[in-house]
Amino acid sequence: MIFSFRFRGKNQQILALYQSFLDHPNQGLHPKELSRMTGIPMLDVVARMDKIPELFVKLPGRRDGLTRYRLTTTAAARTVIEIEHLVEQQVRRESWLYYAFIAMILLVFLIAVMAIAPAI
Repeated sequence: MIFSFRFRGKNQQILALYQSFLDHPNQGLHPKELSRMTGIPMLDVVARMDKIPELFVKLPGRRDGLTRYRLTTTAAARTVIEIEHLVEQQVRRESWLYYAFIAMILLVFLIAVMAIAPAI
């Protein structure tokens, strides 16, 4: 797809992951643990974590070879309401981008039809 939306349609998953980190403060969590806690498939957990550096950060690897994630310092310092507002704001922004793209496609189609119509 042309656009890859990070927040649009995924806000519940993001907030569930955020809540899991709040339930386990000061811990680095593996995607498998987060998958069990939230009920989200593990590949989706990894995708969310990697695509949203505003909230989640990948920790350097340990000797055990497991990849762990945790909240960024700024996300940990914010309240739940502030994070919900941030996520909703990003969803709104991506929705406007989506609707603008659809409107542009329809406008190009309309212009093409109007340019061809007088020739017929």
